[in-house]
Amino acid sequence: MTMYQLGGDYFEVDSWGIDVAVSSSQKCLAAPPVMSFIAVASGEAYRKAESINHPSIYFDIKLMRKFGEKFETPFTPAVNYLFAVREALGIIREIGLENWIKWHIERGRAILNAFTRAGLEPFIRNDYHRSTTVLSFRYPPGVNPDEFRRTIYRLGVSISDGMDEVKGKVFRVGNMGYLTRRDVLTLVSSVIAVSLINGGNANNTAIGDAFREVLNYWEPEQLSVGEG
Repeated sequence: MTMYQLGGDYFEVDSWGIDVAVSSSQKCLAAPPVMSFIAVASGEAYRKAESINHPSIYFDIKLMRKFGEKFETPFTPAVNYLFAVREALGIIREIGLENWIKWHIERGRAILNAFTRAGLEPFIRNDYHRSTTVLSFRYPPGVNPDEFRRTIYRLGVSISDGMDEVKGKVFRVGNMGYLTRRDVLTLVSSVIAVSLINGGNANNTAIGDAFREVLNYWEPEQLSVGEG
């Protein structure tokens, strides 16, 4: 199980009965993309690992556990990246984990509402099933998906195409880590502008409401820009 939302939403390993959770440093923790984190939360997972006799090519969880009991690693770790992860976690600790998660939730809701008000259709319509940290929307009718993304990229904003059976049908927007209000405003205005150029159906009132969503969502006090 890969948890892209770790740090961006609530993730209860123990109470949800998760045996093994895997995530990455570059996701909502906002550290460089080089490290993986693995939480083995049940004895059953370790028993399964012990029953596998063929050697691991990349990651040997049995070897890591053996050295972890001595607070060591079996190989020289990427120490500089450990410092980077510590700094990223320090920022989250300063803001507060609850506030960090709240920021992701509020920011994601603002992006969703802004795009919806501007006439873009969410791919996942049910709030319960929708990810907080990766939002997906259908391309505006009649647009060339590749050209749509290329035009937005020229504005300094990167969005991703769908994958597998929804490739070319939806685009994805990341809502992770240190994404400021200015970043979100740039994202929203770029996507809406390119959508309207390609025949989008939002009116002036809807556009105003869309930008109001971005200007008024909650963010941590440490990141808010005050007057003066």
